[in-house]
Parts: sequence; C-alpha cells; structure tokens
Amino acid sequence: MENKKGADENNKGKEGEGSSTEKANKIRLPSKLIIIIVVAVSLVLLLGGVLLFVIWEKEPPPPQEVKFVPARPPIVKILDYPMAPFFLPIAGIEKGERFLRIEIDLELSNQEVSGEIDRNLAILRENLLFLFKKKTLRDLQSDKNKVKLSKEIITTLNRSLQSGIIKKVYFTEFLVL
Repeated sequence: MENKKGADENNKGKEGEGSSTEKANKIRLPSKLIIIIVVAVSLVLLLGGVLLFVIWEKEPPPPQEVKFVPARPPIVKILDYPMAPFFLPIAGIEKGERFLRIEIDLELSNQEVSGEIDRNLAILRENLLFLFKKKTLRDLQSDKNKVKLSKEIITTLNRSLQSGIIKKVYFTEFLVL
C-alpha cells in the first residue's frame, strides 16, 4: 500500500505540479489577452483623438491681404494722333534747293480731340503749312528753335480746336534736305 500511497502521493505531487502549470498557463493566457486589449483600446483612443483633432480643428485665419506696391508707376497710355508727313521748300533759299520733311505726332488731352482733328484735318494741315513755309534754314537748325517750333505748332492747332487741346508735339521725322 505504501506503493500505492507513494504512487498516489507522486500522482498528487504531479497533479499538484500539473495544476500549478495549468494555473500558470491560465494566468499567462489572460495576461496576454489583457495586454492585447490594452493595446487595442490605446490604439482606438489614439485614433479617436486624432480624428477629433482633425474634425474639430479650427479654421485657419483668413490670409492677410498683401498690398502690392509697384516699384515704378504704371505706364500711362498717351492719346496721340500721328499726322502724315509734310514736304515743302525752305523759305529764303533760291530755286528750292533745300527742302523740309517733317512728321509729327500730337499728344491729345482727350479722345474727342482725335475726332475733331479728323473732321478738320484739311484746315489744320493748311495752318501748319503756312507756319512751316515761313521758317528759314536758320529757324530749323538749332534745338532751341525746334522747341520754339513745337510751341508754335501747339498754339496754331489749339486755336482751331474746341473739344480739347494738343498737349505736346513729338517730332518723329525732321529732315532738312
């Protein structure tokens, strides 16, 4: 019986060891499960926080208006009127040996002046021809005299205009032949 008792005790010991191993396996299994659950809950909370941050994120403030300040003033379009060239003999020269070829652009005060020039072009050209015919070679050679001629052209033309004025004269061609 002792053998049986000893065998029973051995079995009990083995059973006791087996049950402690089983208990250990049972404890390990739930602890792994607890770790998995904790990690899963942490991930869900983290993803939920990110989602809430994205959804409830405040709108960015409106962009500040940046005022553009040009470095140079804008180019203003000049209202101009190109006149056909004049070709005539220079006064004071015998037998018409020297000629004047002059072409001008007129700077206008407004667009209406252009229409008025078109309507009265023959009269205006005739007035300029009388002005140019009086000029001698000496009157046409220096720069000071060309500035004076420009002012005379403006005065002559503005006397005949009513809807605006000629502001400036540009010589696009000025040849003494």
